[in-house]
This record gives sequence, C-alpha cells and structure tokens, in this order.
Amino acid sequence: MQYEKNAMARILGKYTSNHYIKILEVTNDELIAEICVIANIVNNKKNLETYFRLLDKDDFIIKENKIIFQNSKILFDDGKNIDLMTIIEQTKKNNVFSQKLLSEILDLTDSEFLINTYGYVNYEYKLKEYGIKRKLKILTKEVFTDSDNKDIFELIKNLQDELALLTEFNLKDNATDIYTIAQETYFKLMKIRSRSSEKTNGVLTGFTELDLMNDGFDNGDLIIIAARPSMGKTAFALSMAKNMAKNGKSVGIFSIEMVGSAITVRLLSQITKIDSLKFKRANFDSNELDKIERAIIDLEKLPLFVDDSSSLSLSDLRVKTKKMIDKSNIDVVIIDYLGIMKTSKEQNRDRELAVLTMGLKQIAKDFNIPVVVLSQLNREVTKRADKRPNLADLRDSGSIEQDADQVLLIHRPEYYQIKTFDDNLSTENIAEIIIGKNRNGPTGTVRLAFIKEYTLFGNLEYNYAYEPAPETKFKEKPLYDDPYF
Repeated sequence: MQYEKNAMARILGKYTSNHYIKILEVTNDELIAEICVIANIVNNKKNLETYFRLLDKDDFIIKENKIIFQNSKILFDDGKNIDLMTIIEQTKKNNVFSQKLLSEILDLTDSEFLINTYGYVNYEYKLKEYGIKRKLKILTKEVFTDSDNKDIFELIKNLQDELALLTEFNLKDNATDIYTIAQETYFKLMKIRSRSSEKTNGVLTGFTELDLMNDGFDNGDLIIIAARPSMGKTAFALSMAKNMAKNGKSVGIFSIEMVGSAITVRLLSQITKIDSLKFKRANFDSNELDKIERAIIDLEKLPLFVDDSSSLSLSDLRVKTKKMIDKSNIDVVIIDYLGIMKTSKEQNRDRELAVLTMGLKQIAKDFNIPVVVLSQLNREVTKRADKRPNLADLRDSGSIEQDADQVLLIHRPEYYQIKTFDDNLSTENIAEIIIGKNRNGPTGTVRLAFIKEYTLFGNLEYNYAYEPAPETKFKEKPLYDDPYF
C-alpha cells in the first residue's frame, strides 16, 4: 500500500511541477482520474468505445493528455491499434509530437501499479463529471462578468445553449436483440395493414402523388425543403401544414421570418381563394368577407400552432417543442427557416450549419416526430442553363444533405420563363417537387399545382390510385379538384 501511495505521489508530483497544477486549481482526485483514463487508453484498452463517446479533449487538463486523447481517438475511429508506437506516429503526422509528450506516455506506461490498483473502474465518468464542473465554473463566471454589460435575456439564452452542449453525450445502451425488434416491426406492419385509408407510419403531406412516393414523413426523420427565393418554400410548407391538420395531425410551426398574422393571411388566402394582395388593403366585397369569416371558423378547427419568435436556437426549439407536445400533442414540427437559426458560439457558417442539422436530427429522434426545415439553395442554380436544382445546390454545407432523411427541392420552370416541360405540358401554375434524397424510399419528381395568387400548392387532377394513360396523365389546363385544395 505504501508503495502504491509513493508511486502515485511521485506521478502527481511530476505533473504538479511540470504543469503548474496548483495554479490551475486542480485537485489530486481530478488529476488521478485523468491519469487513469490516459493510462488505460495506452495500456489496458478496456471500454474505449465508452471513453471516446463520453469524453472530449476539453475534459482533460494537461495539454499533453489532450493530445494523447485526440490522436488515440483518431486511431480508434480508423480501426487501428492503440499503443505507444501508434500514438507517437499519429502525433508526428499531426505535427504535435514532442519529447515531453513521449516522456508523459512512458511515465504512464511504466506505472503498472495503476492497472492493478486503480483498475480504471468508472474513471471516465469521474473525469466527465470533473470536466463539466470546471466548465460550469467558467460559464457562470462569464455570465456574472457580462451581466452588467449585456442583455440579461440574451445571456440566459446563451447559457441554455452552453448547458445543452455540456450535457450532449449519449450513455444509453441502445442495443436490442433482433427478435424483439422483429416483433415490434411485425406489430407495426399489422397495424398499418389494418388501416384502409392511411398506409404509413408517418405524417402524410396531403399531396397524394408525393405521399405515394415517399410514404409521408416518418417519425424521427429530418426533412429538408429547399429552393431558391420566390419558389414558394413557405407556401409549400403552409399548404402542407394545412393538409396535415385537415388529416387530424397537430402541427407546430416555428416561423422566424414571418409574424403569426402574416402566416394567418396566407392561410386565409389559401382557404378562401382570395388574391393574397387584397389582404394588404382589406378592400373586400361582402361575398369575400363572408368567405373570410367562414375560413376563420375553419381555422379554429385545425390543430395548427404558430410560434413566431424572431430568433430560435436549438435549445429554444427543444424546450418549445417539448411544451407543444405536452400541451397540444403535436405530431410534426415545421421550421421556417434554417438560414436564420443560430448557435450560441461564434464559428464559421459551415460548422454552424453542421451543429444545427445534427441538433435538429437529434430533436426529431428524441421526440419521435418528423422535423421539417426550410432551407435556401445557393445561386449556382440561376447560373446554369438547366435551372432544375439538385443536392449539390444546398447552401453552405454538405451537412444538410448528410443529416437529412429526405430532401425535397422545389422547382417552378414558369418563374424562369420556361413555357413547357420536356413532355410539352405547359408549365403555367405547375411546380415540380424533386425528391433529391429519400433514405428509406425512392427518389424522383412529382408535379403539383401552384397558384401564386393564393400562395397555394395542391394536387393535379387525375386518378392517383392507378397509373393513368399517357394522354390523360396531364392536362393542358389542370383542374384543382382535390380534397385538400
């Protein structure tokens, strides 16, 4: 026992003298946890998956240990063996190798008593706990320092974001035996089979041909609806939200760009078929006023809930979505739009979007509902002769495509003065919805009616249950007789 105490005292003394631990206000217990974790990575190699899932470099105090951890994780992710030599080689590749680092690793490697005495049992959790406590101290200190100079509500929002990031790690054991999963899947399939009108686990969009292709939006999915400005992203989202609500689904709409009254005007225009421009001056005749009054009564029956806060962070969205689910049992969330959402930390836009899309996908999974997010496409679309958008046109970051389960791209050839489609159908009042990505189904294109005056998308009139004859599939002047329109 005395040998063990002396050995640990020797290592602690070495670290204390080399790294000025007392200045950093770090306790011996914190340092022992860090040493044991690093020693285990180099020597013992037990529970490495948990280590690398739970911890990050900022949980370590000593610079050299941060380097060892980071490079060990690279080796682990690449499926390579982790030992003294591979760590040294990896640090050389990253131009961070030093003799001091080698000395630290060797010192740990020689400390066999650590393996026998401490065993590293749960030291990863202790290290995480210490790391969170240190970060909380720094965070609260920053809040108190800034409280006199910054808006208190902005400080609270930033604090919420930082706290969410501090606890964003997954320790849950998600492994389930395949037989249990197969049973659950079978019961779901039988439940779907027993329903006559709705053949999907998810939320139908109300656009029949689109629903036949993508089977609606599945719970837990992140769906991106992308287009250039003026293509009708918001109109498409609101038309879809109205369809979903008419089908009995509760819809939460987060509108960062438009106020609730503007959204209501669009919905009233869709329902009444009154030109949206008329609502600006409200110069309605008596017949139109009657239509508006009846439409308001119709809106009262629809489970639509609008949050028009001017800013929205991931933590805001998580809290507000939870409240909407508890209060109104919402089935789907729609966000307008991704480009306005922000993270609390200053970082480049690519990184910011990566954090946002990853967070949005996590919210969809955690609450088991579809999350639909509007996004802009970049200007490259307008520079091409062929104006049809594709996945490469997603603005700013590939993380949008990576994290999304479905990507729907809106294309209106009429906007670009293109008069006919390739099959000679007129483009007037017709939009294409391009399914650019569908993780669990086919990709392709469907056509919808789009009436700009009413900011309204709807089904084209033909028999969707069966493939129509080519000569009747599309009409020169489509009619808009469908139950959702």
